[in-house]
Amino acid sequence: MTFSFGFQLDDDNQGVTTNTTTIDTNVDESLHPWTDIKVEDLISQLPPLLSYSSVDIPHSSITPIARRDLFDARFQLIDADEDQAIISGDSDLIPGKYEGGLKTWECSVDLVQHLHQCQYDFREKKLLEIGCGTSLPSLYAYRSMLEQSGPKNAVIHFQDYNLQTIQLVTFPNIFLTWYITQFNKGPEGEIEINETIIEQFKQHLRDVNIELRFSYGAWKAINEHYDYIFTSETVYRTASIPTLVELIESSTHKDTITLIASKSVYFGVGGGVREFSDYVTSKGHSVDPAWSSKGSGVVRHILSFKL
Repeated sequence: MTFSFGFQLDDDNQGVTTNTTTIDTNVDESLHPWTDIKVEDLISQLPPLLSYSSVDIPHSSITPIARRDLFDARFQLIDADEDQAIISGDSDLIPGKYEGGLKTWECSVDLVQHLHQCQYDFREKKLLEIGCGTSLPSLYAYRSMLEQSGPKNAVIHFQDYNLQTIQLVTFPNIFLTWYITQFNKGPEGEIEINETIIEQFKQHLRDVNIELRFSYGAWKAINEHYDYIFTSETVYRTASIPTLVELIESSTHKDTITLIASKSVYFGVGGGVREFSDYVTSKGHSVDPAWSSKGSGVVRHILSFKL
């Protein structure tokens, strides 16, 4: 069985998913356990050439954020003879198998706008992005630190269900953000990756003291506290909300800024803002509106979670 709900990849809109997404429910949902992966392992998966373009952040002065082109990531999957369900794009979401991380989702753009308006300082902080995918919010945080002088003394932890997502888009996007900022490159193009550039990237991380962490697999309580927690479009299924909240609970201290970007409703699969808010309040926590979209169509929200 396949469901559709309100947002779809628009290849003419910089690869931002906005309208109708298909979800394949005919899949065994045996979940891969939470697993950490080293930066060195991700570096070894970089292709010799990265093709990229940039996502504009509407109604803001934010410099467009570079991300790897979707076709480029899919070509690498084909070369590696990876899962055809992910390559084909027939289903944007396959529960327990593929959670749509190769595409850029609309609410992640909203979250970048919100972070910019709030003018958060990410230096000397620990940040976790849950279900990161192309990871625009964390890329914005990373770039904002790069644009400031001196050591950053920061941790950015990227989590996604799929290892392929982290290998193919999350980590390449981080690398692109560093490269474009470091060498003042344009909003689209290609970069050749060689040992010299890789060593420069490693040295950069040491110099500015930014620790990059990566995890993939099913959500769980991790009992490590972060100063910022971001997640976008991860409450689309009611069944997944309890484990998401468990992860957030275990990662939050009293001053953590936790932001959840979501559509009000995801037709056909039961999730949305009300379902998430009801579950959070039933656990004795608070969730408050931080931002809502205006205009026609499904309303988008950013929620603030507090213990």
